[in-house]
Parts: sequence; structure tokens; C-alpha cells
Amino acid sequence: MLAALDLSEHSAPTLEWAARIARCEQLALTVLLVAHDPDDHPGTFASDTGEVETITSVAERHLHEFLSDNSEILDGVEVTTEVVRGLPASRIVEVADSIGARHIVIGSHGKSGWVDRVVGTDADRIIRHARVPVTVVKTPPDRP
Repeated sequence: MLAALDLSEHSAPTLEWAARIARCEQLALTVLLVAHDPDDHPGTFASDTGEVETITSVAERHLHEFLSDNSEILDGVEVTTEVVRGLPASRIVEVADSIGARHIVIGSHGKSGWVDRVVGTDADRIIRHARVPVTVVKTPPDRP
């Protein structure tokens, strides 16, 4: 099972659903974070100490901090993590295929501007191209 997170306020409910499904179906859970960073222009960050880090290493650190802060959600679930660079929709489908995921869980920002209606959202693209069931978790309005 694959849970794709973006570390926004929608990620905790997405992780919660993924963990719930993984426990029920007795599946291992891979938590994926896609660092939106094109291969031809890889990004770096300078820390307060002046150390330069790749976007991938920064993303890995933030993912592990997020999972540590939400560790109770993952009780009883075998978890692995993966951080990849690229465009989220295509990379999520690629990783799901490469790990043999039987299910993908993603969050939805619930935005529906004109660009999303014309071009489509990442969730739309994942649903269209995934070879396995996709669960889209919408955050309730009363919950961030």
C-alpha cells in the first residue's frame, strides 16, 4: 500500500486513512513524499549554518519529522518511507507500480479553480493513470 503525502494540513488525515486500511488488510505501508523538483534543474537549500542541502535531503528530514510527530497513527503498521524528485502525479503512479502497491491513498486540497477544471488536479491524474484502486481523502471542513 502506498500513501502519498505532501506534508500539508491534509497529510495527517491521509496518513490516518492509509494506516487504517493497512491494518485492516494487513498490508505494509510505504509513505511517499514527492519533492517537486524537475530533474533538469535540481534545487538546493542553504541552511542557517550555510550548509547546502539537496531538496531531497530536506524533504526526507521533513517527512521523518512529520512521521515522528504522528507516530501514534502508525501503531501496528509496518512502515517504509520513500522520497523521490519530480512531478507528483506521475511519480506517485510510478512508485506505486515499482513497489507493487495494491492501493494508493492520497489527500485532496479540495480546490476547484478554473485551472483545475480545465487541466485537472494531481488527484485526477493519479486516478486516471493508476493501475490499482485510489482512495482520495478529503479533509472535513471543521478539521485543518
